[in-house]
Amino acid sequence: MPLVSQYIDVALNNYFKNIMDSMKKMIQVGISSTVNIQIDITKTISFMGKGLNVYATPIIVSDIEYACRDLLLTQLPANQDSVGTFVKIEHIAAGLLNSEVKINVKISKLIGRKVLFAATVKDKIEIIAKGQHTRFVVDKNIMKNRLHTKIKKYKNLA
Repeated sequence: MPLVSQYIDVALNNYFKNIMDSMKKMIQVGISSTVNIQIDITKTISFMGKGLNVYATPIIVSDIEYACRDLLLTQLPANQDSVGTFVKIEHIAAGLLNSEVKINVKISKLIGRKVLFAATVKDKIEIIAKGQHTRFVVDKNIMKNRLHTKIKKYKNLA
């Protein structure tokens, strides 16, 4: 006699298959977006001292992640979102305090629920950073249930 967990596994597999089929119809490989970012003091490093504040690498990564997520949200139904799973960024030039950069992100590939992006960050003079980012499409309700389960397990450790 099959176990309840087997029924749940089959149901989830069918559910995710439906998500992947609908994603292929919704998510357009090749679509891109450009976001303008003003580099204010909060987006710069400060550890080298006054006058040496430049666009911080962790902030570049964050700005790229948000640009990718925002683009992907235009392609997904309301019950879905995405989480970042991989980042590879080359920070190759300084982004100046009080300047503006353009972050261009492009959906380059779709592998199941993985969405791969190419990203470029440029100012008016040169490329500041470039690289790849991967996001994984999730159902928000399933994610919420998984987080609640993990929270319960974590509390039981105390």
